[in-house]
Amino acid sequence: MTPEPNPIPFDADDTIDLQDLLLTVAESARLLLIGPLLVGALAYGVTHLVPQTYESTAVLKIDNPTASEGAGEGMTPAAMASLMGNSVVLNASLKALGQLEGVNEREAEERLNKLRRDVKTQVGRNDKLLTVTVAANSPQAAQQTARTILSTAFQESRPRGGELEKLQAEMSLTKQLLLELESSGETLKSSLEQGRSNPSVDMGKLAEAISRLAVDRVRLQAGLHKLERRAAGVSESDLLQPPTLPQRAVAPRKGLVAILATLGSGMALLLFVFLRQAWRTGNSTEQQRDRWLALRKQYGLKA
Repeated sequence: MTPEPNPIPFDADDTIDLQDLLLTVAESARLLLIGPLLVGALAYGVTHLVPQTYESTAVLKIDNPTASEGAGEGMTPAAMASLMGNSVVLNASLKALGQLEGVNEREAEERLNKLRRDVKTQVGRNDKLLTVTVAANSPQAAQQTARTILSTAFQESRPRGGELEKLQAEMSLTKQLLLELESSGETLKSSLEQGRSNPSVDMGKLAEAISRLAVDRVRLQAGLHKLERRAAGVSESDLLQPPTLPQRAVAPRKGLVAILATLGSGMALLLFVFLRQAWRTGNSTEQQRDRWLALRKQYGLKA
């Protein structure tokens, strides 16, 4: 008779159950508690070495009246926001702040790109308010940089060259028309006074003419105001909120960094403990054990 082969030895219960997990955690409790706390404290200390970031905020309300016929439209909040990110405005602001003195072209470009990242603009969907936020490494620097950028953008928003000449010509014409309307109005008022004693004068037509002149005068004055607003560009009078002096840093958030570092290191250590325990008590066949031993020998790992 052919003898039956001996069965391969097999451990009946070699898996890790809940009790094993709790026991593993209890055995490594000191590591799982002290390790994350040390990592969190270290991360909190490192945040004190990282340069802090402060943000200064300004709010602009830009009236955009449609100018008189032929004058076009004035500066819009969106156009002003785009202007503040323009290289011309940012370069001029850096020069005014003295940050381009004695630097080469490469470093000047790096500072320009950094300032562009530090300046953020947002136009409100409903109120159309323009919010400008400027970041820097100190409260005073953030406020001063915001003021300089706004001042430079105000200058750049003013019409120049041919556009300015056109606006000035339209303003002169509008003022001349207003003078003529005032002269005509005085004449009609005089005729109205004289017509009260003259039955042949149509008082209704005179009153109607005076009323039309008053309407035309209001319309021209409104048009002149719009032209003057366009010629002046955006100015400090449009500021609802001047650049603020920040009191607290917006980054880094030391407490949040410490908490995340503590939680992250705790999870990593817990995973390490479970993997180490699984390595020690894993259910492997003889062939798998030989392969593990070969890998250990290949990479110089100790059992």
